[in-house]
Amino acid sequence: MQYMIRRANYFYRGQVKRNLRYLSLSENRTMSSVQSLPVLYIKASNQFDVGQAVGKTFKGFINDYMSDSKEVKMYRKFFNDPRGKPIVEQYLETSEKYHPDIMSEIRGIADGSGESFVDIFMLQLASEISMCHYDVLFPSEADSHSTPKGCTDVLVNRQSCRVIGHNEDWAFEVSSRVGIVHVTITGHEETKPMEQFLSYVFPGYLSGLTFGMNKHLVLTLNSLAPTQANVRGVPLQIVVRNLLTCDSISACVEMMASRPVGCGFGMNINIAEINTDKMCSVEVYSDKNGSSTDVHWAHDWVDGFYHHQNHYRRPREDMQAPVVAGSRIRYERVEEMTKEVPVAGVDDVRTILGDDKSERTPIYLTHSEKHSYKDGSTSATAIFDISNRVLHVYRANPRHSLPLASLPFIT
Repeated sequence: MQYMIRRANYFYRGQVKRNLRYLSLSENRTMSSVQSLPVLYIKASNQFDVGQAVGKTFKGFINDYMSDSKEVKMYRKFFNDPRGKPIVEQYLETSEKYHPDIMSEIRGIADGSGESFVDIFMLQLASEISMCHYDVLFPSEADSHSTPKGCTDVLVNRQSCRVIGHNEDWAFEVSSRVGIVHVTITGHEETKPMEQFLSYVFPGYLSGLTFGMNKHLVLTLNSLAPTQANVRGVPLQIVVRNLLTCDSISACVEMMASRPVGCGFGMNINIAEINTDKMCSVEVYSDKNGSSTDVHWAHDWVDGFYHHQNHYRRPREDMQAPVVAGSRIRYERVEEMTKEVPVAGVDDVRTILGDDKSERTPIYLTHSEKHSYKDGSTSATAIFDISNRVLHVYRANPRHSLPLASLPFIT
């Protein structure tokens, strides 16, 4: 197994720029004074070794997060309740049965970081527990136990320009504990990778939860909240980790269906095939009996433009899902910004994702007591410039700054 953190080679506007300072894993200054983003390259023969490399390298991040996080305390409280433990065990049983390779990766993260396997596994149940099960067990704590996720996606699919832009919003406590992993899993054949992908990662969580890509696809995720979870389904984060193994949109949709048990929770996945003109936005619905998907193809969009936040844009008639606070405000703000001015390219996508006009619920979220997400912030903005095969990652407002890292697509 080989893994290292390399100096970043930045590609911006066709010019190669080298960062002369090593990326810091332990920067303590505020985000306003410094921006850092560790990039971890891993070559391994199996998923356990990948997880172990991630766990060892980001051990400090993971240990600090597990000690400090309000959400981790919530997961532990849930598991220690006699009503919650059987739910976790059911998800564990399903995951072991249908995705033992990914469970091996989770064990590797636990082994490398020194955290317990149960704690690391419960991180992978973040959506199911925090957005559904916890409120059922502890209704008095509803709406106060965790920070709402507030991601926004902007998609453009035209002959002249193909772009997916994504704001990754989460609790401020993870914002300084993030990185990018570039993973190659060789299996037994060194010259032909079994898996190869790039993903933004949070401490202790599987790859794929936020934004990522492989040589075939670009993928971004928005949290959604259906009315019910599918307790016998495959946990959402295991599903999205598996999307990084897919080579087409149709394969992704099949993976999200997770037959025969279904997906454990709802989500929105935005996908572009890099080598074709296909792009879509997929909504996944879950209930106690299973899950289903709705694919909204780019050819149905007006002027090749679409955007998504944290509510179902195409809800099922039999499902009245709750809307994450502020999601419709962000949706309406994008509608307002694009009503008369068409979205023509990368600069327009940056402008939308950097908008901070709303005092309470801006599209680009900073850590502020004025905001409805008091403990949240935009951890990063990703601009997948598919036409030019470059991923730009910003850790400051993309409207006013250059990307911190610009990474070429995987070839």
